[in-house]
Amino acid sequence: MSRPVSCPRLDRVTPLLEEITRIWRALRPVDCRYIFAFVGDIPLLATRHVDWNFLEAAIAFWNPSHAVFDIQGTELTPTIEEYRTLIGRTAVVHGIVEPNFHTARSTLVSRLLRVPTTRLNAELAYSGSTEIAIEKLLFFIESRAHRVQGDFLRKDLCHAVLLLIFGTLLFPRSHSLIDAALASVVLQVVGGRGYEVALVAETIRSLDRVLRTCDRRIRGSPMLLQIWLQSHANPLRLVRSIMYFNGPESIISRLLPLLRMEEHKVSEWIKIFREIAPRGFKWRAAWMPPGPMALRCPDFYGVPLMSHAGSTTYFPARVVRQLGGLQTVPEDTTRTRFEHTWREDQTPPDHQSNVEQILDAWRTVITELPYFPEHPTLDERDFQVTEEYILRFYRWGPAAHEDLVNSPRVRDGGSPGATPTPNMAIQAELTHLRAERDRLCREVAERDKQLVDQRQLQRELAQTRVELQRRDQELARANAAVERSRKRARGGTYTP
Repeated sequence: MSRPVSCPRLDRVTPLLEEITRIWRALRPVDCRYIFAFVGDIPLLATRHVDWNFLEAAIAFWNPSHAVFDIQGTELTPTIEEYRTLIGRTAVVHGIVEPNFHTARSTLVSRLLRVPTTRLNAELAYSGSTEIAIEKLLFFIESRAHRVQGDFLRKDLCHAVLLLIFGTLLFPRSHSLIDAALASVVLQVVGGRGYEVALVAETIRSLDRVLRTCDRRIRGSPMLLQIWLQSHANPLRLVRSIMYFNGPESIISRLLPLLRMEEHKVSEWIKIFREIAPRGFKWRAAWMPPGPMALRCPDFYGVPLMSHAGSTTYFPARVVRQLGGLQTVPEDTTRTRFEHTWREDQTPPDHQSNVEQILDAWRTVITELPYFPEHPTLDERDFQVTEEYILRFYRWGPAAHEDLVNSPRVRDGGSPGATPTPNMAIQAELTHLRAERDRLCREVAERDKQLVDQRQLQRELAQTRVELQRRDQELARANAAVERSRKRARGGTYTP
């Protein structure tokens, strides 16, 4: 049964695609290589427009409770590994962005562009000291680009382009303004930190915010979200089949020429989504290579993600099939533990406490290699009930999870009255599964025995029917013989 879907009306923020494309093509190869090392082929997204009708229809199926797209029972969500593969960065590092609450916005931008603060105030206009005017940033880039001579690298120019890319293609704020908090993210990126975690976090936070509040702005690269979703929606045929490849070119550079936009209204897209059968989705995108993925934290169902604007939680184990693994759908759980917003009215100690809590959890994220391909064999499916599989993919129920999260850890060999540990919960579940397996085996044996008895009865019934037919034939012959004898006794002629 299809559920009612209320479609949000999004603010269709379109960045300066032509301007960004012109700047990117005008940069020297040395500058392009420097920027490419941090953002991959993200600048190529400036050559394509977002299919907003498609996104509005897809967002109507977003489930804020589980942080997934729930389309006819099929759960999908962007993962860090998928976004990292799509972006195709050459300087891949594992990390999480830490917001800087102790430095003024103007100081961050001054450090990023290597321009004194006094000169920066004259070159970049601020609105309430929290936003950067795109027009002023473009003027800054133009003025620096004309002064470049020779083959040496101009980092101030490259960092300004990075800020423009982050503030328009990855984290669009409006038609004319860039969030100055992005400066702290770009500073960490050029320092060797990864930003994919922040990108996924802001995408998920934005999807939640669109459905829960009056804010209709999508943050976190709408174009990248569209490419990712269309790669999994096989029946839409918006991205033709493409196998994963090894080469210098990124996935985006290969996918963009294959991407097609369909002229459909939002209501028509919703109808298409509703008619897609669960088997119609490709769990694993064709361009995604096999590899490990983040599953959970040891004492928490989900994985905390941090961006420059706040933090959130998502549950990658719900969609481990997207990377070719098998899993049991986990129980419902709360997402509020690591959900924060960096508000200006909060004190720095409060900010820092939340950040440290998320960083501590992030350092304990468990990363596993999914076991089997998209279409496992029967033996691989049977592996789901074994002890080793449970130890890797077991998910606690809500009650047990709440006890485990709010209580200190104890040794597995503790006293009977001690607080249960994850291993104890797993062992209890294994015992239950073994008992259930034995019960099912007994039922199968009984059914087999009944089936054997039934087949024996059917054979005996068939033999009895043959015997009855033979005796009926003998009785007919005996009746004919008796009739002939009676004819002879009466002296008449017998005609057979």
